[in-house]
Amino acid sequence: MEPNIVKQLDLLIKDILELKANKPLQLIFSLGNTKTISDESVYFTPIRLADEFILLGAIVFSEIEGKAILNKIDGIFDLIYIDSEKKSKSATFKKGFFNLERLGVETIKKSRLRHYKGNDITVDSIDKLVFNLLESKGKLIGGSNILIVGLGNIGFKISLRLVERGANINVLTSNINRSNKLIETINIIKPKETIASVIIFDKENIQLTESLDLIILTHLSTISKNSKIYNRTSEFCDFIDVGKGCLSEYQLEDLNKKGNSCMRLDVGDSFIEFLEKDFNSLSKKFNKPTSKIVHNQRFISKGLIGEKGDVVVDNINNPKIIYGICDGSGGFEKNKDLFEFYTIINENNSNNRL
Repeated sequence: MEPNIVKQLDLLIKDILELKANKPLQLIFSLGNTKTISDESVYFTPIRLADEFILLGAIVFSEIEGKAILNKIDGIFDLIYIDSEKKSKSATFKKGFFNLERLGVETIKKSRLRHYKGNDITVDSIDKLVFNLLESKGKLIGGSNILIVGLGNIGFKISLRLVERGANINVLTSNINRSNKLIETINIIKPKETIASVIIFDKENIQLTESLDLIILTHLSTISKNSKIYNRTSEFCDFIDVGKGCLSEYQLEDLNKKGNSCMRLDVGDSFIEFLEKDFNSLSKKFNKPTSKIVHNQRFISKGLIGEKGDVVVDNINNPKIIYGICDGSGGFEKNKDLFEFYTIINENNSNNRL
């Protein structure tokens, strides 16, 4: 890692420690990776302050950068979250890939290591933004007309997510053969009751273009030939730039003049929500569902598939609540009197034997 990157990281760590001071806040570092094809060096994400922690992050493009950062932050940050998706470029920016998740396991010795899945958080962010934009227009996702440019990992996932919510999805892509297979897959996977579907966008259908509510850009670079399509949209069509610079300077200028709203997707809020949920779960120890027999009656903890007659309780070691009596097929018996089972629980709790 270049000296200026080390210096930048040192300054950011200093800022983080000053923000924390004597406050009871945890320090979290997130390390992500991307398949963007460029010679770009590591870059750091903005410092974010939450109720229980301070977050700093970095995006790396090589194993060398990743290892250097991990060695630097190990022991300084309480928690280190690493993107577990296998999409990292090689250390030489040529052929091959490196495993960032494995690199973290091999390198981190002091801090607590956790993992996240970056693309899924991105899809959640898009989903929320789409809902909010349509709601601001008095519309639902169901019945809306959405164009998705690019059908890679993100494009595929958000297409499936939105069509399952009833959006009419059009896909604009250069790889027709591959996209036809993916579109067919989505239309097969979605519930058969879902009327909405995914189709290839008809570039010549001006009426369709003018009826678009949203255009989601998931490709990695500007596509100049799309300017003609963008210019046909009404001023009520919003643009979401998921990638980095999906709109050229001229496209953005033209769209702004026409009155279209163009937004750069920010995954920060969704990532903070993920971290808060995971952070709060750290104090809860995972206990594998188990069972216990008392007075010839089998009691099981929630999460375990019970046999007919098994009693599902809230806590196998100190039960207070009975959720139900298993019917032997994954459900509960209906209208079952629970009195006798509560009697067993109360007797054994008093004796500290259950």
